[in-house]
Amino acid sequence: MKHLVPLLLFACCAASAQQTDANSDTAAPAVEVANLRNPVLKSYKTMLAGVDIYERMKAKAPNTTLRFRLLAPDGAHAKPFTLRIANDDTSVGVPVEANGTFALPLLPELSGDAELIVNAKKGSVRWTPDIRPAGEPDTVRRLGDLRLECEVWWVIEQEDMGFFRRKLMQAVGSPCASKMSTLFYEPGRKVSGATLEHGGKRLPLKVVRNGYAFVLPLQDKSLEDEAAIVIEYAES
Repeated sequence: MKHLVPLLLFACCAASAQQTDANSDTAAPAVEVANLRNPVLKSYKTMLAGVDIYERMKAKAPNTTLRFRLLAPDGAHAKPFTLRIANDDTSVGVPVEANGTFALPLLPELSGDAELIVNAKKGSVRWTPDIRPAGEPDTVRRLGDLRLECEVWWVIEQEDMGFFRRKLMQAVGSPCASKMSTLFYEPGRKVSGATLEHGGKRLPLKVVRNGYAFVLPLQDKSLEDEAAIVIEYAES
C-alpha cells in the first residue's frame, strides 16, 4: 500500500498462516533462491503479527480463512514462485498455488529470526492479504472481509517503514480507517467495473491503475460490513 494504499497486496494481500491448504498440491517448480541477488524478504515474525491481528479481529470477517497473494508490480497475479521460510539453520518450503496464493504455516521454532523468502528479485513481486470464505466467487467481495485485509496489511507493512514515517502514520491513525488515505483493491486481474451494493443502493467505484485496481470506501462508517462489492472483469 504505497502512498497510503493497501495493496491488498491485500490483493487486499492474504493467506492463512494457521491452516494447511488442502488444495496446495500444485506447488511452484523448485528454483534455487540462493542464485538470486536481492530476493524478496519479509520477516516471518512480522508476518505472524498479521495472523495475530486476523485472529483477534475475525468477528469482522466470520467464516473466512487468511491467505496471502503474490502480485506483479502492475497488480496482475504474479507467476508462481518458490517460497520458503528460513533462518541460518532451517529452511521450510511453502506451497504456492498457480494463482499466487499461499497459506502461511505456523512454525513456532522459526518465529524468532526466520525470513519469508521468494525466489524473485526485489521489486518484481508484491504481497497482499486475501481473506474470504471458502468457495466465494472472484466476482463478489464482502466489505468487512476487505476491511480486515487492510488491517492485516497495515500491521505487517508498517514494520518496513522508517522510524519517522512510521511514527507519522501512527499519529494519523490506521490508513484503513482514516479519511486522509485513499485505499485501493487489486483483485489480481484487469477489471472493467466495480459496484458497491448496500441497502438497495448501487455505488459505482472508480477504476484506476489501468484497470488493475479500484478505489475502496473502507473508511465510510455508514457502510456496513455486509455490503457487497460486485466486480466485472475485462475480457482476457
